[in-house]
Order: sequence, then C-alpha cells, then structure tokens
Amino acid sequence: MGHLTNILLFFLLGSLICSCRSKSSHVPQNEDEAKATISVDGGMFVMGNGSAADNRPTEVWVPDLEVHTYEVCNRLFEQFVNETGYVTLAERVGGSYVFDMDLNKDTNSIPGSPWWKFVYGANWKHPEGPEPEIAKKPFYPVIHIAYEDACAYCEFLGMRLPTEAEREYLAKKNGNAEPFNYWQGIFPANNTIEDGMQGVAPIGTYAPGKLGLYDLRGNVWEWCADYYHSGWYELGTNYAPSERGAGPPRPFDPQDPYTEVRVIRGGSYLCADNFCSGYEVSNRMRSRTDQSFGHIGFRCVKTRK
Repeated sequence: MGHLTNILLFFLLGSLICSCRSKSSHVPQNEDEAKATISVDGGMFVMGNGSAADNRPTEVWVPDLEVHTYEVCNRLFEQFVNETGYVTLAERVGGSYVFDMDLNKDTNSIPGSPWWKFVYGANWKHPEGPEPEIAKKPFYPVIHIAYEDACAYCEFLGMRLPTEAEREYLAKKNGNAEPFNYWQGIFPANNTIEDGMQGVAPIGTYAPGKLGLYDLRGNVWEWCADYYHSGWYELGTNYAPSERGAGPPRPFDPQDPYTEVRVIRGGSYLCADNFCSGYEVSNRMRSRTDQSFGHIGFRCVKTRK
C-alpha cells in the first residue's frame, strides 16, 4: 500500500509542477499581448563579474525603463513592414546566415564557425531559405535581423534598443529563470534537447523571471545599442557612472578590428556550457552590423519619464 501511495504522490506532484509551469509560461495569443511592456525602476548596479578581462566589475547607473515583456515576434515585425514598406538588410543583400550542422557542405561559411552558412533567400520571412514562410510561426521571435533593422523597428514605436548596461541590469533583476532554451550536451556534437526544444522557441514558452520578462536568457541573442569594445570596462572607469551606461564612442574587436561590431546579449538556443555560455547574465558577445543570423533578434525599451 505504501508503494502505491508513493507512486500516486509522484504523479500528483508531477502534474502540479506541470500545472505551475503552464501558468507561468505564456505564449502570446494576439498582438496586444505580444507588444506588452513592463515598467522597471533603474538605479546604480555593478556591471560585470570579473570572469574575463572584458567584464571586470564596474558601477553603472541605469535610468527607469519601459521594457518589452517579450522578444519582438514575427507577427509584430510583419505589421511594421506592411505599414512602412521596410526592407531588411538580408532581403537587400539576398540572404543571411543559417545554422547548418553539415560541416562538409560546400557553401559560404564563416571561418572558425563552419556551422553558419550563408543561404541565398534566407531572411526574416524565410528563416531557413526560400521556404517555409513565417506565416505559420507568428509568435516566434523575428530573426535574421541586422542591427539597422532592429533600430528601425524600435524607432517606429518611439522606442530604442537597450544599452548593454541596461540589458545586463534587466537580466540581473529578472534573475535566472529556469528552464530556458539553450543547447544541452556538447556543442556542436550532440544536443540532448532536455529543454524540449531543438531550435528557436515561441516567445513565452518558458517561465518569466522575477520582473516578468520572458526569454532574457537563451532562445535568441538580442541586439544592444552599444558599440562592442573589448577594453570598454577598463576605459569606462574614466567616465562617471551615469556616463558609462552609454557605452564606448567607437567599436573595437581585436579579432575584426576594421568592422563595426555591436553588442549582443542573452545567449541563444545554440549556447552550451562548453561553448560561449552567453546566457550568463554578465557574459558579452558581439556581432557585425553588416550581417544577420538565424539566432539574433531583439526587444525594445524606452526611458521612463
């Protein structure tokens, strides 16, 4: 009888856990839900964690913010395009970079990252190439978005991209929500898919953090307003805390010193413990502004008056 009781308790507990998760996670059902914002008080905080030379702890001041609850999704970006006629960088250059584990495939790939292949016809409407259309994925985060595309959308709303400092502040205040969409296992050898997702997930699939913000960790990287400068945390100490939050006046990536690079934050579904771990709240990454990828999206903010 005791054994049967334990089994019943196990299943009851499991159903309660699932029930709690389904109540806390929430994929939007319409445009109004998808474009919701949350008000977040600003303040002084310590940016960085000292785990690397380019993120030594530094005090930074962040203003009060109004923040998109979710990453910008296909449905909302489509409305923007329909209203303005905007054409993304990927559409103008004829393609974008798509994740492809066939490392021997004879296509244009990025040196050092052979899993990123330039695919003609890939863009926000066609994430994998000419097919399929995004119409069946309205509440997935919009991807293959270049920096200028993200800025154009935010400006259309009277908003902007968050600074790197604001993005880290939000991530730290939101906390490490679990589970989230990232690569389980050894990248790129195998993905155990313990989080239930092979690739990009619909926004709101996983529970929000303490602020109520979804997908600040994993799923897709998010553009920040700042130039990426590998030595900024050191150089920033020459500025007042209220000025550091604006980021460096120019970019510098020692691996790509002559290209404009901007900060991306939050990690993606391709980040693993053995590879980048970009989902950690203080970890930094960068991307070129003249390229777009199938794992970079964005959300908008505005300074609260």
